[in-house]
Amino acid sequence: MRALQVRALLSDHQGAALVDLSIPAPGTGEVRVRVRAAAVNFPDLLMTRGAYQLKPDLPFVSGLEFAGEVDAVGEGVTGWRIGDAVVGGNRFGAMAEYCVVPAAALRPKPDAMRWEEAAAYPVAYLTAHVSLVRCARVEPGEWVLVHGAAGGVGLATVDLAKALGARVIAVASSAEKREAIERLYAPDAVIAAGPGFRDAVKALTDGKGADVIFQVADKTGLGV
Repeated sequence: MRALQVRALLSDHQGAALVDLSIPAPGTGEVRVRVRAAAVNFPDLLMTRGAYQLKPDLPFVSGLEFAGEVDAVGEGVTGWRIGDAVVGGNRFGAMAEYCVVPAAALRPKPDAMRWEEAAAYPVAYLTAHVSLVRCARVEPGEWVLVHGAAGGVGLATVDLAKALGARVIAVASSAEKREAIERLYAPDAVIAAGPGFRDAVKALTDGKGADVIFQVADKTGLGV
């Protein structure tokens, strides 16, 4: 099988390469999935240079989350059959034509989602859910300000905040990004970062300011 393997911890992903590997066999309690799509998350990129808290032994196959079809089941697995469409996650290993994960790490793929959509939603929406629901306890009618709203987690936060009944201000750095946010998710307002940003937020919220501020970190960890 083809896989994206990290062989050395280098900047700019120079230590990663496409390689041919043997198809893994599932062990007890595990499922092998034929991967149809894998998502790229911030931790995936950090792990290619050893900058994430999880540091797998080299070499390793990158990839936190995926969507695909059950290809084989290990001893003791119940609830999954060959051919089932699933989404799942693991600490790494998703960026390959086949991956093996614990059966408990899988969920049914939503019928309405394409493979690539199903692969990309779990981490982003779980991050948004924990932030908005468990941490911020967002209430309907509150103003939620989302910095870096054009990325995966940012878009998920805009979408979920709207679903929770909040009023959403999305912030992005370029006109192209702002147009895409407005077209895809239609928040209450889409504004640019930079000079006049504070005044724009105050004007939108009748001088009150945002009730919840969600900051998406960029590759420096400082935010966008």
